[in-house]
Amino acid sequence: MHMTGFSRSQRGLSVVAPIAAASMALNAAEQRPNIIFFLVDDYGWLDSEVAYGEEVYPNNHRVRTPNMKRLSEKGVIMTNAYACPISTPTRTSLMSGMHAAHEKINMFTAPEINTPTDFTGGTRGFFTDASNRENDDIFARPEWNYNGISPEPGVPHTQYMTPMVKQLRDSGYYTIHIGKGHWASMGTPGVSPYNMGFIVNVAGNMAGMPRSYYAEDNFGNQPDKWTYSAINDLEEYYGSDINLTQAITDKALKAMDYPIEKGEPFYLYMCPIHSTPL
Repeated sequence: MHMTGFSRSQRGLSVVAPIAAASMALNAAEQRPNIIFFLVDDYGWLDSEVAYGEEVYPNNHRVRTPNMKRLSEKGVIMTNAYACPISTPTRTSLMSGMHAAHEKINMFTAPEINTPTDFTGGTRGFFTDASNRENDDIFARPEWNYNGISPEPGVPHTQYMTPMVKQLRDSGYYTIHIGKGHWASMGTPGVSPYNMGFIVNVAGNMAGMPRSYYAEDNFGNQPDKWTYSAINDLEEYYGSDINLTQAITDKALKAMDYPIEKGEPFYLYMCPIHSTPL
């Protein structure tokens, strides 16, 4: 399959990184900047041409990232931020505005509801069957919100919060979610980006990694067989020779067309879905 318009993707968002870039394309009525936020697992601060400190280091030139550099020059670079050493706590903190310790989310959320993923009790939580998830004589299982965050109160083992994106949407932003969500477990409100305030969602659900990174495998989707790690909303690319990052980049560009045409400010939350290993 020839992917029409992918050269446009290469010019626009071909590289992703944790930059919040204000494009400064202003709404006619109000001066509200468009916001493009990239969130990438295991991204290093020297992994692009963008200098996050006062100096430019040799590693900044190992990979050419001209589009990131251009965005950073026109926008805002966050140089003093906090990130957790694992996926879900960082992602939920960004949604809630809370420190991970206050959220009581200290590990990644499992796809299945009520499934702790911590490693206490001499087991590996999510990686063992339920009968083995017992406390040992020394360490007790911690009480934490292993079902993630929730925009609705009263959901067991979740942190109730008001999503930051909902506030942006309510203030007039066209909100777009592209890629990895991984905020909550299946069957809870926090799984759906729509419940978090996004108007558009592509591929966001409870999964932390894809079943397949390739369109030729339909990104893990199989006829008459559902799997949580199969990537949704990318049917138009099935059977082609592109990969997952290329597909969601193209979807991001298409999703931005509407607010640009309407003159509305937009918020793009772009999260590439990593393969294994990272």
